[in-house]
Amino acid sequence: MNELALEAIEAHKSTSGKPSTPNAKKLRVALTLSFFAYYGHHN
Repeated sequence: MNELALEAIEAHKSTSGKPSTPNAKKLRVALTLSFFAYYGHHN
């Protein structure tokens, strides 16, 4: 795995344990989408 993917996973982990706020949900969705978009593009 590359550093970008690892960063996305760490960021996802760090936000998923916190109380859900609208911003946290948006951030989590954006990270997940960007992660899969990146992986889909490069694999």
